[in-house]
Amino acid sequence: MDFSKSVLIFADMSRAHTATAVKESILKTDSQARVIIIDDMTLHSAPALDFAEKLLGLKINRDRKKAVKFEEHLDKRMDAVPHSSNEFKGDVGSYEKMKEIIDRIKPILIITIGYGAFNEAIAVRDMEKLDCKVINVVDEYVLNNALINTYMDGYIVENEDVKQKLIDNGIDSQKIAIAHLPIRRTYLEPLTDDINVNVRLNKKWPKILYFADKEGVEHEKVFHVLKNYLLKYDFFIYCGSNRELYQSALKNGLRAYNEGISLPHLYEFADVVLTAPISRNVSIARAKGKLVALLNSEYELEKRNAEYLKDFTVDCSDEVKLKLFLECYPTPDYKALAEASRTQYVITASDALSALFD
Repeated sequence: MDFSKSVLIFADMSRAHTATAVKESILKTDSQARVIIIDDMTLHSAPALDFAEKLLGLKINRDRKKAVKFEEHLDKRMDAVPHSSNEFKGDVGSYEKMKEIIDRIKPILIITIGYGAFNEAIAVRDMEKLDCKVINVVDEYVLNNALINTYMDGYIVENEDVKQKLIDNGIDSQKIAIAHLPIRRTYLEPLTDDINVNVRLNKKWPKILYFADKEGVEHEKVFHVLKNYLLKYDFFIYCGSNRELYQSALKNGLRAYNEGISLPHLYEFADVVLTAPISRNVSIARAKGKLVALLNSEYELEKRNAEYLKDFTVDCSDEVKLKLFLECYPTPDYKALAEASRTQYVITASDALSALFD
């Protein structure tokens, strides 16, 4: 595909990794491409209210709050009958903001990741009769029906199951391309620099990277289990920006890190990645040949990710199963499972775009 004109990528902050990985893939194909990533919450911005929110620490931007709650609601309605539309809703602020962005940048391609922008992009494209493609990158192992819109020009998905579900809901098979979930290059390329992680690693102990940075998992209970195995494993607890969990992990004698640490290095150190069924964490681990152990999650989409991945991961969805795994690992069977789960990262988003439009 010709990327000589601008490409817009819309994603929320939780999908920033995917958006950046897609941008890297495009730039690798065409280093002169102009690729712009926009937080889809920009469509719900109100400068005065947003400034007041930061100043006062209060959530007073009702449009933004409504958009966040709507996306949270979608997790509970994954199988709802999809509603396709290209109607421009002039009385809805997000549509007007999308029109302003498109009119200013004049993109040749709009890539949406997640739920927050594709309806607006399709509506503006069709209202103004633009020569602009709108596609969606499904960055999960399963599909939420909310992403289905027959006016979409294309979809990039991870597997045949998602593709078939799109086809069953009226999407032309020619509009669907399969590619690996987008992963940033920094996770895939050899690490050339060293990092001081302020620890002495026991070379004989297996190393487990645990993601405690997302909601939906009872992390405190997991900490209480892990602390009983401090003489068998080196644990790396990644807490992101959650200061309370960071302190809790430390109180339990666990080695904790916040967003200042280099995640690519933690992945490199790890033998096992213990995580909720979050596609980003799982896809990176599998690309690097790490064994993936999945915890339970309260979110429906993540539960379905776990079901899809059950043949490639270790089930640690309750305390008994987690303890059993920690007692038994490592074994030849677990090593074989890690190898069977490994994905060869060869089909990129750029490859998929070429398959759709060249």
